[in-house]
Amino acid sequence: MHDLFADGRAFRVLCARDEHIRESLDVRLVLSRLTQLYGKLAFIRSHQ
Repeated sequence: MHDLFADGRAFRVLCARDEHIRESLDVRLVLSRLTQLYGKLAFIRSHQ
């Protein structure tokens, strides 16, 4: 998903949902932990 801030800058949001248990996942928490372990991510690839 993507949108614009009031000043016109674009941002994207990564939404993840486990279709089996139908719960939203806290992607921000997971990415934060990965960044602590491996450093800043160069990119994120997703399948649509």
